[in-house]
Amino acid sequence: GLGMHGTPGVAARVFSALADGGINIVAIAQGSSELNISAVVAESDLAAAMRRVHGEFQLSRLGGGAALRPDHADVVLLGFGQIGRTLAAMLSRARQDGPRARVVGIIDRSGYVFDANGIAARRLSALAAEKARGVRLARVPGGTAATTTEALAAIARHALARPIFVDLTADDTGPLLRGALAAGMDVVLANKRPLAGSLRDARALQEVAKTHD
Repeated sequence: GLGMHGTPGVAARVFSALADGGINIVAIAQGSSELNISAVVAESDLAAAMRRVHGEFQLSRLGGGAALRPDHADVVLLGFGQIGRTLAAMLSRARQDGPRARVVGIIDRSGYVFDANGIAARRLSALAAEKARGVRLARVPGGTAATTTEALAAIARHALARPIFVDLTADDTGPLLRGALAAGMDVVLANKRPLAGSLRDARALQEVAKTHD
């Protein structure tokens, strides 16, 4: 489509996505209009090839399809207690070399706040002040009432840049973390319970992480 016309790096991302999936390309072609790329693969690889290309450009998600790799990473915080508020403040004011980490979502037990363009430092500060007073995220301006599972699903519907899901709770969040990994997010834990509970659950979490790279 028009989004790839004259944009460098699109073909490289398509073929890298296929190569990363171990999919052999029999033939390739690009029209003179630069609006499409065609590739021939074995029929047995068709479904996997479609998933790989769609996943690379997040074509199934809101705001997907960006051709160039972004210069930032989108952070989603699970938990907005004292540790979560401190981390949010640090990220908002940190001078960072390389890709910048920006907070796009915050989830607590009552609901979530989300902004695909990043939550501004001033708003993060205001949200932190509200939470410190005991106000739940579902009740703050722009907050949405939801379970943690619903909140993650709503945020994951958007095309996020290098998404990182940070668990700052002390809850048994194994199923939620598996959902984040399946949605293409990297996961950071300040919560020991998912890895220090049953060995079976810990291995299941590690297996999902491996499956989704």
